[in-house]
Amino acid sequence: RERARRRRRILGAVRLAPAWALLMVLAVSTIYPLIFVAFTAFKTVSQFGSDALGAPSPPTLENLQEVTARGLLTTNALNSALISVSGVVITVTVSVMAGFALAQLHFPFRRGLLIGVTGLLIQPVALLMIPIVLTVNTLGLLATFVGIVLVYCGLPTPFGHLLICSYMRSQPRDTLDAARSDGAPNR
Repeated sequence: RERARRRRRILGAVRLAPAWALLMVLAVSTIYPLIFVAFTAFKTVSQFGSDALGAPSPPTLENLQEVTARGLLTTNALNSALISVSGVVITVTVSVMAGFALAQLHFPFRRGLLIGVTGLLIQPVALLMIPIVLTVNTLGLLATFVGIVLVYCGLPTPFGHLLICSYMRSQPRDTLDAARSDGAPNR
């Protein structure tokens, strides 16, 4: 009996070996870029030129000192935070309102609009880049915070619409009816 259990355990481990191997490859491919960035930060230019993928020997803080000496580190970090936070707030706000409208409200061309939003998800982002840049340039917003935030908001918004729409459809209609009976506006 013990022998049979042991044999099943071994066979189970052998059966799972390809899955574990695949997971290990995925883990390494996910973690290595972070290690590469850390290694590169502590290398000199000559070390990077001679061995781009290896560990720095000896590690140096020269690159980090140069970045902080230029004074652009805090400016760039604040710019990134401002663009990211405003983009996320706008995207979530617009997606929640549109997803609710597409799921709960009845208006003409609702189904066609939902199909159009789904069609936007099919397009690869690379295909949309040239029209987006031309549009932003025509509006005079190229290389401005507003232009960057608009592009940052526009690309994930169709997915947000569908995500919130599917969530709102999964909610019982009684929840909305209870809110209306408690005094929520009926718009």
